[in-house]
Amino acid sequence: MDAELTCVAGVAGTEESVTPSMAGDARKSRLRQRKHRDQALPKRAEAARLVNFSEILMPRYLAALTIVLFVAMVVTRLLLLKRQGIAALKFGDTHKSDFLIPPFALFYFYLVFAAAFGLPTLSTKEIFHSGISEWLGVAFCFAGLSFLLWSLISFGKSFRVGIDTSRPDKLVTDEIFGYSRNPIYVAFAFILIGQFLIFSNWILLIYALAGFWLFHRQVLREEEYLKKHYGDDYTQYCRRVRRYL
Repeated sequence: MDAELTCVAGVAGTEESVTPSMAGDARKSRLRQRKHRDQALPKRAEAARLVNFSEILMPRYLAALTIVLFVAMVVTRLLLLKRQGIAALKFGDTHKSDFLIPPFALFYFYLVFAAAFGLPTLSTKEIFHSGISEWLGVAFCFAGLSFLLWSLISFGKSFRVGIDTSRPDKLVTDEIFGYSRNPIYVAFAFILIGQFLIFSNWILLIYALAGFWLFHRQVLREEEYLKKHYGDDYTQYCRRVRRYL
């Protein structure tokens, strides 16, 4: 009996001597975990900021921004010319059928915003999906905006939307017009290509193809008028500078 008690006491003594050491190790382990957690918090916050920044710069949002900047540039230029007493909006003056275009253009704008922000739309089916093609599309969009801005600056007071038969200004042949006779239509085409590459939607592909045809038709109409109005000056200009690129 005494031996059993001695044995139990010895075991109890052993437990009492081990327990403080284990408790110390546990405290140290918790401190290390807390330190690692505290160190990880700033990194996680930075990662979250990077994720939010990358979401803002996602191609679909940049595609929507392209439409906003495109409309803003044209409207701003029209308003500035109006303040100078120049009615630059001549859309539909020579061909009333042109008024059929704005509803389709507005629907195109909605399709882009719907694809960018997940709004109801006709179809979300993609012909292909590639991160490389999306960023290539962004490059096309911003190239188009650059062409448009340069064109508006080069045009000066001669900028018109449509054909101005009542008050045409001088023939512009310098700056960007020294490289392309129709840089604004080139800008439009770049934006259409860019939007399709970003969303790769079959409806946007149809819009792009239809847009190319409409642009070319309008260019031929304008060339016919410019040849009559400016005569040999325009003919010589056509020989020097390409129609598009």
